[in-house]
Amino acid sequence: MFSFLKQVFAQQVEQNPPSGGLIINPPAGLPTNICDLLSNITDFLLLVVAPLAGLMILWAAFQILIAAGNPIKFATGMRTITYALIGLGVVILSKGIVAIIIDLLGAGGIGSIC
Repeated sequence: MFSFLKQVFAQQVEQNPPSGGLIINPPAGLPTNICDLLSNITDFLLLVVAPLAGLMILWAAFQILIAAGNPIKFATGMRTITYALIGLGVVILSKGIVAIIIDLLGAGGIGSIC
């Protein structure tokens, strides 16, 4: 029964660890520290935001195309492109932004940032 529970929870349990006591290793594939967690989150955001930004740019190009000389519709399309590129840039720079915030808060010294 215990071996079945080991497989269900996908953890490795050492019965006789060198230091004494019971050691349970975390499941494989999960982040073990905050830096890995933040890296996974920013990678996911980039994976989602990049195609959305592309679609927004295509929509803005369509708005500009059908503006037919109307400066308000043309400006709306240009603003959509601007916002899409700003959003994409923020997500691309998010890893650097997180590292800067960690450094400003004093959570790590130079060289120990994610």
